[in-house]
Amino acid sequence: MLLQGSLFEVLLYLEVEEYVPLGLVCKKWWNQISNPALWRVQCKMVWAVSEEDMVVGEEMSMFRELASQYWKYRAEYSGIKYFWDDLKKWMKAESPRMLSTLRPPATEEDLDLLEKHTGSKLPLELRCFYKFHNGQEIDVSCEESLNLPLPNLDGIQVSEYVKAIGKASHDLCLGMFGGWSLYDMHVSMGLIPLNKIIQQIPQNTSVIPFARDLTGSTRQLLVQFLAGPRNGAIAWSGGRTGYQAAASLQEYLKTFMNRIKEKIYRPRLGEIQLYPCGNALGATTTEMNGMRIEASPLLVPHQSDDGMQCFAYRLTITSVSATCQLRTRTWYTRDSNMQNTHVVLRGNAIVGYCPSFKPGDSWEYASATRSTEDWSQFGGSLSFIPGTLMNPEGPEFDCDIDPMTLTLNHDGDST
Repeated sequence: MLLQGSLFEVLLYLEVEEYVPLGLVCKKWWNQISNPALWRVQCKMVWAVSEEDMVVGEEMSMFRELASQYWKYRAEYSGIKYFWDDLKKWMKAESPRMLSTLRPPATEEDLDLLEKHTGSKLPLELRCFYKFHNGQEIDVSCEESLNLPLPNLDGIQVSEYVKAIGKASHDLCLGMFGGWSLYDMHVSMGLIPLNKIIQQIPQNTSVIPFARDLTGSTRQLLVQFLAGPRNGAIAWSGGRTGYQAAASLQEYLKTFMNRIKEKIYRPRLGEIQLYPCGNALGATTTEMNGMRIEASPLLVPHQSDDGMQCFAYRLTITSVSATCQLRTRTWYTRDSNMQNTHVVLRGNAIVGYCPSFKPGDSWEYASATRSTEDWSQFGGSLSFIPGTLMNPEGPEFDCDIDPMTLTLNHDGDST
């Protein structure tokens, strides 16, 4: 039977270790503590066991089995399991090849070797994280392609590069922490196996790179632990001194997964694109005169220094109803007091291109800008000629680019 009254609620607030002493009070209490209903709730709360995985009548045994493997991680386990479950569900639907790169769980011995190498206790949430999957395994042919030159991606689709280089380079886009393209570089952040972490870092360090750029650059996502086994702030390597992405690994994972669920980060060719979509994280969408312009900013910490921040941005131009050709563009910045606006660029074409549009056509490119402020705006306008530049069919018209917000407050899963 189900537990009734206040005892059930009291038991849920107690640590499981306290159940046995309570059960010794009397037979009635022991029977209630042994009730499957209690352990069903505990399996959900502590181990994040879903209804589909629950075996009726075996709830206590299931709890004990999980406890035998993960008891010291019980405070971290459920949040990290939810992340892995959600991410693998996304991979199964959007990127089966990324799912296939996940390695088997790390053993306690694997984690102890890293701990011995660093000379410090690893944050428990980092240990728990690797108990699900010990990094990503990228095809050897992928490793051999690390030195292949990347093309200029301005104005072309990434798929053209993938077709040109082939499967190996496609694997370089399968980092589970997402990626982005800018000029002649592509970044894709993959989870590093523990043995490779040991190979990369010196002994007796308090900084561990757990994610790195699969394309071979030095860009890394770090966990820094300085004051105890539960303290593990997340930061980016290089660039801006002290740039912190999140206060803890679980905070970083939760934010990252929420942005995937909310479609702020969207898939492209099996990769999680870190350029934000919609009107989130400083991105904007403008529609006027039959054209739609989506502008997405992205902080680039490794190319930022104190006093000078680097922001990549992607511009996607779509014709809703117009037949036209792009002629000129203008960019401006606006500082934090919203009063001073400075035109930073005015000229013909975009990176040498004057794309033509018919209804339904899209064209995009990526570029970068810099800001000396911790908060500013970057916007502009594009001018179009109806028809083509050689055969105009009407007067020139403009389409504004609503200003993107450039700020350090967007946390660092925007590379």
